[in-house]
Amino acid sequence: PLISVKSITCMLLAHALPVEFLYYWAHRLMHADPRIYQVHKHHHLSIVPTPKTSVTFLWTEHLFYDLLFALPLLIPAFLGCASQAVMVLYIPLFDIVNSLGHTNLEMFPSWYLDSPMFPFFYCSSYHGVHHHSNPNANFALFMPMYDMLFDTYSEKQTRKNFFFAQSGSVHQEREGQRQPQAPPKTMA
Repeated sequence: PLISVKSITCMLLAHALPVEFLYYWAHRLMHADPRIYQVHKHHHLSIVPTPKTSVTFLWTEHLFYDLLFALPLLIPAFLGCASQAVMVLYIPLFDIVNSLGHTNLEMFPSWYLDSPMFPFFYCSSYHGVHHHSNPNANFALFMPMYDMLFDTYSEKQTRKNFFFAQSGSVHQEREGQRQPQAPPKTMA
C-alpha cells in the first residue's frame, strides 16, 4: 500500500526498540573502549555541533549506522506491513531529526524538558551535553529514555544548556569545551 497506520506503527516500533536500544549500547561502547573510540572520535572533533556533524563519521562507523538504521525499513517488510511511504520517508525524516539535534539551537518551549514527550524525543540541549560538556552522558540517539533507564542522563547539564539556550546566552569555546556564558547586559 501507499501508506497504512500498521506500517507507520511497525516502523516506529522498529526504530524505538531495536534501533534506539542498539544505538545506545553501541555508542556507550564507542566511548568505553579506547580502540573503538579511535574511530568514533572523528565525530567528536565538532565540540560545537552543526548539522554537518550529524553525518561526520569515518566509513566504518557509517557502515554500522547504515545497517542499523535499515532495520525500521527491513522489519516492516519482513513482517509484511511495509508501505511505500515508510520506505521513501524514513531515511530523509531520520536525517532531518538528526541534523536538528546537532544545530546547537534550541527549538522547544521552556516546559519541554518536564513534559511526558521528552523521554521519547530529544532536543538540541540534551544532545549538546554529549558533545561539549560531558561525553560520558546522554548517549541516546533520539530517545533520552535510554539514558534515563541506564543512568547516563545528565539532567543537570541538560537543564543548564536548555536554560542558556532559552535565555539567548552567548557561548564561547574555552580549553576545547564550549562553556555557556550569561547573556551580555545591555544599557537601559
